[in-house]
Amino acid sequence: MWTRAQVSLEFLLVFVAFLAALVLVVPAQMSLIETIQAAFHAKQLQLALAGVKNTADALCTLGNNNEKTIEVSTPDAVLSAYNNSLAIISAQQFSFEEQTRCALEQKTISLNGTTSLIIANEKQEVKIRVQ
Repeated sequence: MWTRAQVSLEFLLVFVAFLAALVLVVPAQMSLIETIQAAFHAKQLQLALAGVKNTADALCTLGNNNEKTIEVSTPDAVLSAYNNSLAIISAQQFSFEEQTRCALEQKTISLNGTTSLIIANEKQEVKIRVQ
């Protein structure tokens, strides 16, 4: 027959095992969440830069006096365009770059959240500005 002390001791052992498992699982879960958020932000940056590059290339192909407005969603980021047709987007520990067909107007734009960008081809130089 089980005594009250034995049942209480077994309950205490099960409770301690549960707490030990909880102490191991919670930090691992927090680390996983941070990794997923970082991957999500990196993908947002890549998609934003791909949108800028693809639009700039399309406008370069269409010729002068064409423009298009696009929306990009990023965490706090900086978009840098260089006149050697190199576009770089960077935020925190990430940085991605793309080469465009036409020269870009040298410019640096701060992006935060959803931003509307006007991309225009003027005299075979692609200009990017915030709407």
